[in-house]
Amino acid sequence: MTGRDNSREASPPGTDVTSDTLLARLPQRLRVALLLRDRAGLSDRAIATHLRVGVTEVPVIINEARGELRRLRRVD
Repeated sequence: MTGRDNSREASPPGTDVTSDTLLARLPQRLRVALLLRDRAGLSDRAIATHLRVGVTEVPVIINEARGELRRLRRVD
C-alpha cells in the first residue's frame, strides 16, 4: 500500500460534492434523466418510461443535461 488516497478514483464519475451541487441546479427533468442514465445505468426505453416521453427524446434530454452541466461548471 502506497498510502495514496484512491477514494476519489474508486468513486463513480459525477459523485463528488461539486457534481452533486451542480446536479441540484439542473431542472428536475434533466437531473432525473442524467441520474437514471449515469448512476442507475438505465436504458433509453426505461428512462423514457419513467419520464413519460418517447424513446427518441431521451438522448436529446441527456445531451441537454450534460451541456447544462458543462455550462454550470464554466460559470462556477
